[in-house]
Amino acid sequence: MKKIILSLALLLCVGSALGQTAEELIAKYKEMPAASYRDITEEFKSKKDWNSKEAAKIARKVDGLQVVMVLLESEQRQAELQEDLDGLKGYEPLFDMKHNAAETPEDGPLSPTAAIKNVRLFVQEEKGTIRDLLMCVSIQELVFLVHVSGKLTTEELGALMAYEPAEGEPTIEINLNADKKDVSVVAVLIDGVFHSQLTDEKSAMDYLSEQGYLLDFMKVDYQPATDEDKRKYGAETTLVLKIDTSAAERRR
Repeated sequence: MKKIILSLALLLCVGSALGQTAEELIAKYKEMPAASYRDITEEFKSKKDWNSKEAAKIARKVDGLQVVMVLLESEQRQAELQEDLDGLKGYEPLFDMKHNAAETPEDGPLSPTAAIKNVRLFVQEEKGTIRDLLMCVSIQELVFLVHVSGKLTTEELGALMAYEPAEGEPTIEINLNADKKDVSVVAVLIDGVFHSQLTDEKSAMDYLSEQGYLLDFMKVDYQPATDEDKRKYGAETTLVLKIDTSAAERRR
């Protein structure tokens, strides 16, 4: 299973008209089919082996800490994420670092040689105190979202981000698949028509490609299944995938 070390994520961030909060954005992306999610608040706050008393004191001021890892394979999905970040409600951009990530490592996006494509950091301040923080790290098509809530000064946030574990110090190792359902049950609708034989975005796109569609201009939208959706498409349905082909061209 894919894993990420929290201390690495923290070190990385050093080097819609109505908008949404970071909590709502996390809730949206953790339900994506290719996503994993962990709430590690308690593990972080109860960590006892900090090599700095200051870091340990600051960590106790963190009220919430959630991590989402999601694979966004299409350019449309990646653009949607950037739009969601730009539309965050009540947040200010604190950090935005772009890299040239043209080279793709042979052993995948989690390789030590994988290039970081983009790091973005957003904060919500109240009277000089940071109450909420969202960090987004993109490594090729793999995205990590880290959401921190609490009551930290800018200096405390900087100290926590700059923290380096001592040699041999245990880190908080996060198995990102632990809190994720094994399978999301997806109902696929193409132009409003339910296709029971299709079970996810990949099978839907393969089907449309076989039908002669060019996939560049497909409109794709995920929505949590409502009670009505579950009555229509099955009680186990968790997501509804709506695909609009009206702007897509077909091969002749």
